[in-house]
Amino acid sequence: MEIEISSSIGNSVRGAAWPTDAAGKDAAAEDTRAAAAALRLEHTCNNPTNSIEYRLVFVPCRCQSRACEACGVRKGLALRDRLLDVAGCFRKPAMLTLTVDRKRFDSCQAAHEFVSSHGRIGLLMRRLGIKRWVWTLEFQQKTGDGWPHWHILADLSDCPGGRIDLDRAWSFWRDKWGIGGLDLQIRRRFHQARHAVNYITKYLIKSPKHGYPRWVLESRKVIRLVAASRNLGPLVSDGRSKPRNSSDRDRRPRGHRRLLVDRLAECGQRTTAMRQNIDAENEWVDSVFVGTVPVSIQQLVTMRKQDRLDRRVRVEEPVFGFKPGPVPVGVLTECHEALEVFDSISRSIKETGEDRKAKENIRSRCESLMAKAQQYARNALEGGYGSATA
Repeated sequence: MEIEISSSIGNSVRGAAWPTDAAGKDAAAEDTRAAAAALRLEHTCNNPTNSIEYRLVFVPCRCQSRACEACGVRKGLALRDRLLDVAGCFRKPAMLTLTVDRKRFDSCQAAHEFVSSHGRIGLLMRRLGIKRWVWTLEFQQKTGDGWPHWHILADLSDCPGGRIDLDRAWSFWRDKWGIGGLDLQIRRRFHQARHAVNYITKYLIKSPKHGYPRWVLESRKVIRLVAASRNLGPLVSDGRSKPRNSSDRDRRPRGHRRLLVDRLAECGQRTTAMRQNIDAENEWVDSVFVGTVPVSIQQLVTMRKQDRLDRRVRVEEPVFGFKPGPVPVGVLTECHEALEVFDSISRSIKETGEDRKAKENIRSRCESLMAKAQQYARNALEGGYGSATA
C-alpha cells in the first residue's frame, strides 16, 4: 500500500518544475509529506466507496423464561446443542427419576422448596459417587396439582462397578431425608449418550400439555427447570465470563421477583427499537438502543398496513432471528432520523389507543393462563386421579 501511495505522489509532482534553491526544495518536500499523509488518512478513515445503511429495527421484548411457550423452546434447543457437545462425557449413561411422597409434605410447593433449597439432588449425586449429571424438572400432570419430580441423566462410569448402590440411594432419599422414592432406568437405547441427551431435554423443548400448575405461576421465587454438575461447564453460554463492574458490589439487593404468570403474559407485548448502522461491504453492523414502545410486533404491522405509521417504516419479511412473518423496519437516510421516527411512532400509538389494547391483551393472557391451570386441576380432581407418589 505504501508503494501505491508513493507512486501516486511521484506521478502528481513529476510534471511540475522542481525549484532549484534550498528553500524551494524544503517546501516541495513538505508538500510531498503532506500529500502522503492526506492520502493515508483518506484511505483508512474516509474511504468514500463504503456504503452505510441506516435502519430502525423493531425487536419483541421477551421474558426469557423456560416456562414460556416462545422463549422456552428456543432456550431448550440451545441447551440441547450445548449438552450434545459434551455428550461424550457420559461414558455410561443412565436415567434416574426422583419422586416425592405426598403424605410427607403439606403441598407441592413445600416439597419443591425442601428439595431445591437444600440442594438435595446434588448432595445425593455426591453421596452416590456420580460426578457428571444433569436433571430436568417435570410436574405431575395426572392430578393437576403439579407435584414435582426430577429426571436425571447420570454418568455411572465413576461409580464402583459402574452401577448405582440403590440401597444407599434409598437410605438417603426416602429414609434419612423423607422425600419419596426413586426409579433407576438403564435401557439399551440409552447406551448412546446423544440419545439420552435428546430424551431428557424433551421436557424443556415441549411445553406441558395442560400448562403449569397454579402454584408455579404464582411463585415469586425462581423455579429452576434444569441444572447440571459443574464439571459439565456452563449450559447456555460459551464459557466466557463477563467482567464484573465495580458498581455491582454496591448494587442493592433485589426484592421479590414478579409473578411468573405476569412475565409470561407480557412476553412479546412490548417492542424495542434498535438503530442499526450497516456496512455491507465490510460486513459490519452496529446496533444502538433507541427506545421501547408498549405494543407488540403484530400491532405495529397492523398499524403499518392501515397506514397509521410513519411512511419511512415499511413491512419486510425477516431474514433471520424472527419467526416467519412480516416485521416493521424503518429505512433511514441518516442516523439522526431514528429518534425522529421513534417519536412519531410513539405518538401514533397513543393517538390510536394501541397501548391500551396491549394492556388488555396482557390481562387477557394472564387470566387465560390461570384459568387453564385451575380448570385442569378441577378436572383432575373430579376424575379421581392421584397416587401416594408423584
